[in-house]
Amino acid sequence: MLLPALQNFMNEAGLSLVAGVPLLLAAGCCVRSLRKWSFRLMPLAVLPALLAVLLVAPGLEIQVKWFFMGGTMGIDASGRIFLGISVCVWLFAALAAWEKLQDDPHRHRFAGYFLASMGGNFGLILARDILDFYLFFALMSFSAYGLVIHNRTDMAAKAGRVYLVLVFLSELAMFTALVLLSVGGEIPMAGAIPAADLSPLLIILLFIAFGVKVGALPFQSWMALSYQQAPVPGATALAGAMVNAGILGWLRFFPFGHVALPGGGIFFIVMGAAAALYGVLFGLYQDRAGRVLASSSISQMGLVTLIAGYGLLSKDAGMSAPILMTLFAVHHSLAKTSLFLGYDLVDRGGRPAEAILVAVLLAPCLSLAGLPLTSGAMIKGALKELALLGGDAWYVFGTVFLPLSSVGTTILMLHCIRQLRMRNRPARSGKITVIAWLWVLSAAGVVLVPWMWQPLRDLAGHSLQAEAALQSLWPVALGVVLAYFWFCAGGRLPGRGSASADFDDLVRWVHVRFLYQLTSLTDSLERLQGRIVREPLRQHGLRRFIRSSSPVRLERMLGRWPVVFLFYLLLCILLFMMMLTAACQKSEDQAQKTEYGFAVSYKYQSAVCSLQPAVGS
Repeated sequence: MLLPALQNFMNEAGLSLVAGVPLLLAAGCCVRSLRKWSFRLMPLAVLPALLAVLLVAPGLEIQVKWFFMGGTMGIDASGRIFLGISVCVWLFAALAAWEKLQDDPHRHRFAGYFLASMGGNFGLILARDILDFYLFFALMSFSAYGLVIHNRTDMAAKAGRVYLVLVFLSELAMFTALVLLSVGGEIPMAGAIPAADLSPLLIILLFIAFGVKVGALPFQSWMALSYQQAPVPGATALAGAMVNAGILGWLRFFPFGHVALPGGGIFFIVMGAAAALYGVLFGLYQDRAGRVLASSSISQMGLVTLIAGYGLLSKDAGMSAPILMTLFAVHHSLAKTSLFLGYDLVDRGGRPAEAILVAVLLAPCLSLAGLPLTSGAMIKGALKELALLGGDAWYVFGTVFLPLSSVGTTILMLHCIRQLRMRNRPARSGKITVIAWLWVLSAAGVVLVPWMWQPLRDLAGHSLQAEAALQSLWPVALGVVLAYFWFCAGGRLPGRGSASADFDDLVRWVHVRFLYQLTSLTDSLERLQGRIVREPLRQHGLRRFIRSSSPVRLERMLGRWPVVFLFYLLLCILLFMMMLTAACQKSEDQAQKTEYGFAVSYKYQSAVCSLQPAVGS
């Protein structure tokens, strides 16, 4: 009895420390005497999560009674993978921040937001019920706002506003989805949501809630601004770890393999394909490496949305889609961490030799493009097989779209390398040994992990076949040729008249024209309405009342704070009375059930007593 209780306590304490240690260090950043130690210990905050990945038994699930409403925490197969890759990303980002921000007077403020985001990220991975997932997701999202605005410039403030607005939209959509799922009185567990509850409205809400985090259209605008304005270690955490929270959210809320939702699948496929193409086109207009990396994230996350759409088309595809989405998250996190660390190294002025810079940057870039023998080629080959399960029409779509996406990604990533090579930063004093080694180590991970890790190695056999290798090679080769001719022509696209212009100008122009046409339509309808109702107004004398000042005085009176507060107080009292009435009714129903149960029990006992003499005889 003592041993199981002790083991349960150790499991509960171990899982609690995964998110608890980063949050405790974040709280230490608020205390003047502890700030220095919290900043120094920032890389060690990932240690409990690392131990959980290595030591916790698979499938463990425990109830943490002290947490909000007795939350349930656990680690399954996909959670272990997400937690493992998040540990690597947060560790690399923490080491880079520890070196980069040593002389920053606001480093403790950055460390506080950084550690709070880390704790939220780890917590949502371990959360097994959707309420805890929502709380940790909100903690991570709002804490990342401090990373975006850390530099306190006008552009950082703009990026923070855009990010915060979209985070509010995401949280509102997720909260509404949570209310719809718990309308029956019980909150379902993550990964066990009934298929009958997945209405079209709920599918759209879940797409918005997690689509904001993955940069799905039309919620992608925060990425280009945040990745450029946040310090590079913070941008590394955003691109390599926090983006994966959106993928994990779809895996937790959609019962892949248990239900087919063709309508939702088509919606996800269309939005994913649009995001993949938009990200490439948007990035080619950019002249800053941070914005190019952000646009590549938009394009790559579009492919994840595409995989989720294929998984919703049929049950057979739904069995394979979660595995492929998880592997894609690992592939994307490794590549983006390496690219941002290289960007950080160049940004500090510690630019290595030209040959070393290009060689180390090519590994993650060509992996994202899908070059043979890389994780990108393995996953895109599996994606074609997944498209085949959706039917012949979707297989043709995959065979045409994926090569086109690879061509565009190749050009985009070569454009990113070109921007890093052109970046001329003055040399700065200080050692850069740690960040240089991290950069080389992350690039080596991009190359070696697909061949050392069993799940990706299983996909390597198919990618090594001659036909599959050729299908992966020609889009990359075509992209290299097109990029070469584009760079020789000056590397400019039509419509970019100045260095500050980008693809946002086109989007803004379309938005303005749409509002102009909408305003013209409403003005026409207003004039038509005036012609139609002019005579009835004249007959009933309402026109005279409308022209008078009575409505204006009434509007001013209703807009005063005391009147608003009075109506608000009356509404709260009304809602309280409705809740009290419902509680009383529920108590009466329970009392009736108890009385009925007592009567049945009494009759049952009487019957048993009457039968005992007969049995005894």
